Amino acid sequence: MPTPTSPLCDSLLHTRFTKLAAPFASERNKAWRRRSEWITGKFSEVYVRLGLRYYHGTQYFMVDIANIKVQEEYQHQGILKNFLKFLHASGYPIFVENVMNSVLEQFLRKAGFECLESGPSFFPESIVCPPSFILFPEQPLNID
Repeated sequence: MPTPTSPLCDSLLHTRFTKLAAPFASERNKAWRRRSEWITGKFSEVYVRLGLRYYHGTQYFMVDIANIKVQEEYQHQGILKNFLKFLHASGYPIFVENVMNSVLEQFLRKAGFECLESGPSFFPESIVCPPSFILFPEQPLNID
């Protein structure tokens, strides 16, 4: 098992994401397709959505990370960090929705993601939705 200080790359996640994103290679396909799927790696699983999302009145094709699970013995070893680097290099904006983990929230803030505070929701006003985060490919990803 890698040491906690060595970055761990779940390359199977990268391979499976590439396969999932392949149909969106042409601009024509991006305009109407949406796909959601759990992609499973060797040490982790990520639920991603590929599709259109509005941001400040403009429609963007984005990678939406809805959930991530890393096996406990492999947590804090760089799997998410390396997956985010891979996604950022792919050239798609990255949206991480409903972050309920304070450690992940601080990590995303430090990495350069813009925090989108909870907005209107389908829940009663007494329920505060957790923040979501966004990073565009032209923005730096501040992780080593």
